[in-house]
Amino acid sequence: MCIFVQGLTPTPECYNRALNDLHIPFHVMIRPREEDFKHNIFEIEVMVDQIQQFKLLHLQWQSNNRGSNYGRLGGFVFGVLNEGEDFTINVDATKLLVEASRPYSVTFHRAFDFLEDKIEGMKVLHSLGVDRVLTSGCQTNAIDGKEELKKLVDFSSYLDNKIPIVIAGGGVRDHNVVDLVKDTGVHEVHASVMLKAALTIK
Repeated sequence: MCIFVQGLTPTPECYNRALNDLHIPFHVMIRPREEDFKHNIFEIEVMVDQIQQFKLLHLQWQSNNRGSNYGRLGGFVFGVLNEGEDFTINVDATKLLVEASRPYSVTFHRAFDFLEDKIEGMKVLHSLGVDRVLTSGCQTNAIDGKEELKKLVDFSSYLDNKIPIVIAGGGVRDHNVVDLVKDTGVHEVHASVMLKAALTIK
């Protein structure tokens, strides 16, 4: 779940709407700005605050709606790379965000596709306890990245607890998802699903 502008952090109003309207677990994007994923210390602090705010809003919603099948926060999605010319995971920032997110699930988003060494990146995310990694296989879409996706899925299968789980994302549609799953071995995919709705103004 994210604002449809380069995947930014949703507003509290949008988040509360999801709690009221969705009966499946959803994951919240934590990304304070557009452009790159090399967040400075101030932005990282903002990201931690956003996570804490959403957790609090979730607890408040649950308290006011006991017994409801709606309002199921599943986890948080973020990705932070080191500042500078190299493209590596910011371990300290990621550790801080993972700790702030618990007990909810954590997904490292497509900042992963910018890493120079993807296998080393998988090892780092595994050591930090990250549950999932969202990737297109380092291509513009997951279909073109099938070969790399399969390598990452195979590598993940040898790690303890088989985490992080590889999620294929980017260009996933109803007409290609079956072949994508079959060719790569992924068990989870990410897709943008939109419905057209008529707006009635009274």
